[in-house]
Amino acid sequence: MHKGFYYKLAFTNLGKNRKFYLPYMLSCILMVMLHFILCSLSYTDTWQTIPESAIVYTILNLGCYVVEIFALILLFYTNGFLMKRRKREFGLYNVLGMEKRHIGRMLLCESAFTFLLALGAGVGLGVLFSWGMLHLLTAMLGQSLSFRLSVQLPALVLTALWTAAAHGLILLNNLRVIRLAQPIE
Repeated sequence: MHKGFYYKLAFTNLGKNRKFYLPYMLSCILMVMLHFILCSLSYTDTWQTIPESAIVYTILNLGCYVVEIFALILLFYTNGFLMKRRKREFGLYNVLGMEKRHIGRMLLCESAFTFLLALGAGVGLGVLFSWGMLHLLTAMLGQSLSFRLSVQLPALVLTALWTAAAHGLILLNNLRVIRLAQPIE
């Protein structure tokens, strides 16, 4: 099959299954946004200028790890919900002549679209909310902060790597589900 076929089929599937994909996409965007906010706040240089802010820095670093674990659990759960709803569709594709490897390629394209959309929207919203959270935290510590909206590059890289790893694990799980599925079911 032509390579553009998988991209077109994946994009069409995302549109036709939007009522099933919407909760998954919202959870992906929310988790990317939360991860970026915590990483961005922990990598900002504001904590070096505020006395006795080491505890805030430590809590933010631990928060990144906690969000990663819970986000992965939530994303697997919402993806499981999505895959249950699409089993008939995959069975129909298999009966119509698509092999499991073709369905896997289509899932790879869908995962790539989902990854790019979640990363773009999540980081975009994360930049806005991290600035607000930074002001809130410095106000809680009794400090003032000048207006400065910036993107922390280490936070962006860590968020992109974590999001890629999470989507990769979800894709591997989806491929396992497809491989084990019987079209007759």
